[in-house]
Amino acid sequence: MTGKRIGLVIGNNYPNSNKELRFAVADAIKMKEVLLDKDICEFDEVEESIDDTFVDARIKIEKILKNANHDDLVFIYFSGHGKKHLDNGLRLLFKDAREDFPLATSLNFDYINRCMRYPSLKSVIIVLDCCYSGVAGIKGDDLEETLSNYSSGSGTVILTSTGLIGSSKAKEDAELKHGIFTNYLLEGLENGGADEDEDGLIYVNDLYEYARSRTIKRSSQSPVMKTQMEGKIQIAKNPLKVKKNNFISKRDKLVEIYDDGLLPHDVFDISMIVLVDAYEKPDELTKSDEKIRKSLENLLEGKISVKSYIPTVQSYLKNEKVEASYILEKFRNTEIPKTFISPSTDMEFVLIPAGKFMMGSPSEEQGRYDDESPVHEVTIKNSFYMGKYPVTQKQWKKVMGNNPSNFKGEDRPVEMVSWEEVQEFVTKLNKREGADKYCLPSEAEWGYACRSR
Repeated sequence: MTGKRIGLVIGNNYPNSNKELRFAVADAIKMKEVLLDKDICEFDEVEESIDDTFVDARIKIEKILKNANHDDLVFIYFSGHGKKHLDNGLRLLFKDAREDFPLATSLNFDYINRCMRYPSLKSVIIVLDCCYSGVAGIKGDDLEETLSNYSSGSGTVILTSTGLIGSSKAKEDAELKHGIFTNYLLEGLENGGADEDEDGLIYVNDLYEYARSRTIKRSSQSPVMKTQMEGKIQIAKNPLKVKKNNFISKRDKLVEIYDDGLLPHDVFDISMIVLVDAYEKPDELTKSDEKIRKSLENLLEGKISVKSYIPTVQSYLKNEKVEASYILEKFRNTEIPKTFISPSTDMEFVLIPAGKFMMGSPSEEQGRYDDESPVHEVTIKNSFYMGKYPVTQKQWKKVMGNNPSNFKGEDRPVEMVSWEEVQEFVTKLNKREGADKYCLPSEAEWGYACRSR
């Protein structure tokens, strides 16, 4: 999409009434913050309607839908009270709503429908976190028919916090300090959890599924997504995945330059230290580290040559009186985690430190095979991680999409898989996480992990 990304967030606590909400305004303000975040949604502009009157809210809704261009993405968010009335349509309440005259003082959702008929509109996302939101746009029981009348074409999406099953009441949560559905929408965007396939992009349907599954677990609500679109609409980036992919790309480029014989060992080592620190703990970079980082960025982006870069690092090594031993010591002092969890499968790995062991089977050992002799010393030069438990059927299915096991059970080990299938599993796991660290252990590594004390 080449147009602008524009939004309107509406939050109305219905103040000065016996039905005053606690978090509707907070919902809208936080949603605006996330929409404008350059690392997440990158919206160009977002207007707000906070505790507005009925008329002011109507004007802002019509304005954004009327002024949007053909290639723009329009996002309208509402958090507040919703009410079903007479024709079973949804009415949105504002601070001046009067329950004795609901038709005159509340906003019929069909008003938004009419505003969407402005001919320039193409893609519109509407999110409603309010009671009875599941009936938005319904005439009778047919939302699909209503959606088909929208002129916005290939990109019309409505996400509602409630549906036609489950509770029609949208819940706020004092612990979350948000409406429940809104909380999980925000969570899926901010922590990248809605990026299910970990490609760095979050689409509206991914975000909906993330928020829906968690809302159902926490409440009796059953959110709904109704859509009439061609393809998928990207709503955000996964900031953590984008950051990780950016680091991996830079790391691989630096290694490539080193492998081509263009960087001295000490220059490569200190460059890699700075690159890793800039990714993992940027707040701890010294002024000298920051100078190297900026110069390294220019090198990796092709803005300066390797010949221009090397003197920058060598000057640092000289001025800071840094010797090769310092670099090695810094590597040694970098704490290696004893365990780590695969972010895409939750597999737990434990660190196996480097060392020596006697490989093979003594002649007196019960159950041994003849080809396990003679016993000989083997040195494992590098530490490595090994899975603490066998791969479960749930973990296998998450990567491969199938479960070939005979003895079914999510937490049981996967079985009935060939060596070739395991290699495919490893390849897909590395791809999911943008890594090249997963592999089967060698015979020596397996024996060392099992036998060493």
